[in-house]
Amino acid sequence: MMIQGGKHARTKLLNWPDHTDQTGRVFIELMRDLPMAPNGSAVEYYHSQSELHPLILLANSKTRRCEASSSQNLLHKCSIHPRT
Repeated sequence: MMIQGGKHARTKLLNWPDHTDQTGRVFIELMRDLPMAPNGSAVEYYHSQSELHPLILLANSKTRRCEASSSQNLLHKCSIHPRT
């Protein structure tokens, strides 16, 4: 599988095995706060046994950084990563 090139927004879901019910909400928050590319993909990258990195392809390459929040402190600041 190849991930489409361009800038992606990423955040972290910590201790994801205990929070699998939160994955959809995390993507919804990313897409609510950032402009996702119309034909872009949403990707779950399992960084480790305890850390999941949800990514979305951004429509606006000028976006640099965002704040993601969660009442349960599961999310961290998200960052923008170029993928080529």
